[in-house]
Amino acid sequence: MAPISSLARAAVAFAYAASLPRLVRAAGGDGGGGGDSDRPEMDAIHHLMQNRAMITRVWNSTSSGIESRTTSTNAETAAKIKQHVAEMKALVARGEVIRECDPAFKLLQSMHKDYDFAITDRDDGVDVRMSATNGDECLAQAIQGHAAIVSSFIAEGEAQTKQCRRHAVPQCAVDKGWVSSDTSAVSGAWSTGMALSSVALCWAAMLSALS
Repeated sequence: MAPISSLARAAVAFAYAASLPRLVRAAGGDGGGGGDSDRPEMDAIHHLMQNRAMITRVWNSTSSGIESRTTSTNAETAAKIKQHVAEMKALVARGEVIRECDPAFKLLQSMHKDYDFAITDRDDGVDVRMSATNGDECLAQAIQGHAAIVSSFIAEGEAQTKQCRRHAVPQCAVDKGWVSSDTSAVSGAWSTGMALSSVALCWAAMLSALS
């Protein structure tokens, strides 16, 4: 029979390995970004990413924001488009954000009282109009940047969403003090690494004590 200390070390090592996925999610390193994978809204998002070939999305800039149309000839996917857009509008109205690790999404959440988010359901999807109510050109730019990011999700699929990319915000938003200057494009990965390193040191100390 193996010595008790050997069994204890093996148990600690197994527990550490088993904890890694949850640690990565907590540090903001998994799909959906910032630990979003357990949110109920992810159901529609995963469906849309897995069926993106069935989705058609077009959008254009307006003087105050954007107009977009997102549709699908597949009835289930069209329903998921409606579900997702409605969920995102409700989430923002509650003061929440689905990608907290992404400055572009956090900016729109923080400014949600200053723009309209109008949805018109269609048989095959939705029309959306997002427009700055205060006529602020910088906010219009932020809305347009968000529209481009959403289109990139459909174009690239889960390759875009699995790791939370920190999309840039308009410089004018930094100048206005709406967001702090995001000087590190790898800060999300850095914080994940620091979190994992700290926990690894704790587990190593436990193993050493059992030796």
